[in-house]
Amino acid sequence: MKTLNDHTLLYDEDCPMCNLYTSGFIKVNMLDENGRKPFAKLSKEEQDYIDLDKAKNEIALVDTKNKKVLY
Repeated sequence: MKTLNDHTLLYDEDCPMCNLYTSGFIKVNMLDENGRKPFAKLSKEEQDYIDLDKAKNEIALVDTKNKKVLY
């Protein structure tokens, strides 16, 4: 499978399962080394186009280039 560049998974950095799950995508090269970001460290710009309520309960895959989000 091709590595998804310009994509980031949002996760809860305090959750061991979330850490394991998101690091797995990087380990198998489905996402590049910057392919995950803690939900708590979203920038103001990211908060403008990410559904924060949805992202609190679902892991969001953010297309950082096109600013589109899949939950």
